[in-house]
Amino acid sequence: VIIPALAMSTGPTSTDGVEEPLKAFNVFTMASGELSTEFKFFLYGQEEDAYGGGFFLIQAVVSKAPFNLSLTIKPSGGDTNPTKRKEKIDQLVELIKSALGEYFP
Repeated sequence: VIIPALAMSTGPTSTDGVEEPLKAFNVFTMASGELSTEFKFFLYGQEEDAYGGGFFLIQAVVSKAPFNLSLTIKPSGGDTNPTKRKEKIDQLVELIKSALGEYFP
């Protein structure tokens, strides 16, 4: 699932500005880096076993000018019902936006 450019009012000055807030919400970094025009992150999260225990693999790109966040999310395991998966992905996007709230209008 691709979530195109979500407008940000400002952006991080380093990868830590994204990694640390997401870590507090149990979204963890596998790899990250800074390029001249963007920050790129490869992340994952796992829902609790009571909710299916599925994994979510996430590629997040924060463009620097203008600041925006693009996400690619791939669910693995857990609930296979397409409607429930979409709901869970929507919830994950809202969780990410909440964790990074200081960057959103």
